Amino acid sequence: MKYKISVIVPVYNVERYLKRCLDSILGQPYKNLEVILINDGSTDSSPEICDDYSSKDVRIKVLHQKNQGVSVARNKGLEKATGDYISFVDADDWIHKDMYQLLMKYANGQNNTILTFDAFFSNHRKEFPETFSSLKIETWDRGKILEDYLKKGFYLWRNLYPKELARKIKFKEGIHITSDVIFGIDLLEHVESACYINAPLYMYFVDNNESITRNGYDSRKYIVFDVNLYLKKRTENLFPNDNALNELVRKRLMENIKYHLQNTRKSKRAKPKNQDTIKFRGRLKKEFDKNYKNAIDFSFEGLTIRYMPLFISDIIFNLKQKLLQ
Repeated sequence: MKYKISVIVPVYNVERYLKRCLDSILGQPYKNLEVILINDGSTDSSPEICDDYSSKDVRIKVLHQKNQGVSVARNKGLEKATGDYISFVDADDWIHKDMYQLLMKYANGQNNTILTFDAFFSNHRKEFPETFSSLKIETWDRGKILEDYLKKGFYLWRNLYPKELARKIKFKEGIHITSDVIFGIDLLEHVESACYINAPLYMYFVDNNESITRNGYDSRKYIVFDVNLYLKKRTENLFPNDNALNELVRKRLMENIKYHLQNTRKSKRAKPKNQDTIKFRGRLKKEFDKNYKNAIDFSFEGLTIRYMPLFISDIIFNLKQKLLQ
């Protein structure tokens, strides 16, 4: 059976990159595609590019909406999708010329099995191989899927999802970064296995400096802490007896807490009366103390955060920073 793939592409002010993305999708030798472009209130020429491509290829559907965020856009795409499988592509990225043709060789149509693959990151100056001569195909259980996500990232675009499976989960609206994490861990409740193909099929464009994830630190990134708390709770519920997985998630949370403490330390110096920052730092300290394991987290940084009030640890780290300058 030749399965149909719905490719969902949220679009927001990506006029410089959109054509490259669409050309890489539409040029696939695997033709049984529908491409759903959700223009999320773009103010540049992205809407016109979407409409122009749609006028030239009947496989393209364009939805225009006021700016509501990437989660709303992806949910709209899922609602409109008519394919057997769902592929998410970010509008500033691009894909290997044979991506869908290769993936469809291993698709079995089962609603509880996803396909997952590797990716390149554009700042590594990587180029896609022309062909793949020796592929390694593996079957993963849920634990292995989560382990891979934790090590390589909860990237939506590294997976091909059966439509009925993907529709069981909605993207959390209002979350502009790390929504992949929530979607990924929630989906694992319904997934039984993954077919892993060790081919780099996706190019993640890391040079787009307009992306929130690659801009400087500000309060919009506080949500990453809450998402990591959610990930920890869900992992404990889904894998209560897997100590190794739960430890990986705990370490991820602790590193994220240290990241926020370091960056909010700078924010607090610049705006010492910022009550939101002060409250957030209090939450960080509470969770750090709760999850601290002396045998594992023992270090100068860990000891200082754990056993001293934040204002004292701030003084110590600031002095250390001055000595290193």
